[in-house]
Amino acid sequence: MNLRTQFPPDEHDESSNEVPHKTVTKLVIEHRGGDPINFKSPEETKVILYIGDKQHYLNFTELGNFKAGDSAIVDLNYTNLPISQGDQLLIKIVDVPSKSLIYSGSITVK
Repeated sequence: MNLRTQFPPDEHDESSNEVPHKTVTKLVIEHRGGDPINFKSPEETKVILYIGDKQHYLNFTELGNFKAGDSAIVDLNYTNLPISQGDQLLIKIVDVPSKSLIYSGSITVK
């Protein structure tokens, strides 16, 4: 399992009066081998995001049964979480029935 952030190119139009309102944060998830991960139900797999000392549960059910070789982009802007440039994010993926840690990693929002 691999996680990284992805940021789109700067799309701000100099002739526009609009000002970008927040950091755009997308999480790229890649399954690099091993057993499939069942994201279909939070009773099977929990995805926990820590921002500082605050814990948040993310819904990855749209990923379904995530197999080796699968990858997806999750847009964290739709979570309404207070994510800012420079934040250190810790992500944990836990198999609920066995309470086993599937993945743990941290990234910095750039």
